[in-house]
Amino acid sequence: MPVATDVQTHLDTIIDSLARGNSREAQENFEASSAPEGAAGPEMLLLACRAHAKAGRWVEVENIAASAALGHPDESNFCAQWAWAVHQQGRTADAYQILSNAAARFSQSVAVAYSLACLNGALRRVPEARQ
Repeated sequence: MPVATDVQTHLDTIIDSLARGNSREAQENFEASSAPEGAAGPEMLLLACRAHAKAGRWVEVENIAASAALGHPDESNFCAQWAWAVHQQGRTADAYQILSNAAARFSQSVAVAYSLACLNGALRRVPEARQ
């Protein structure tokens, strides 16, 4: 995904805040984004998911990732983020279903494969998790 220089600079600022463990600052930087309309493509949406996840705001992650998965159907990370957020809210079987439905489309995605393995483990499906 190529990113415009001004958007990349903004992403770097938010990533730096997250790396320092300051999810509140990252969220404030994200919300204060001066990126032009439409520039908040998949990179910014994924960053929003990560910022909310870092702060433990799983409902927000679920809402952003579910919407982004529909709006950007070629981006596997949104399915993984969506499923993990659902799992974190205690709905592991639903999370597994989300990723199972996406697995055929994203057969080469490490994030989807890893998340499926984790969810299989959480559901006590050890043989499936090992695959």
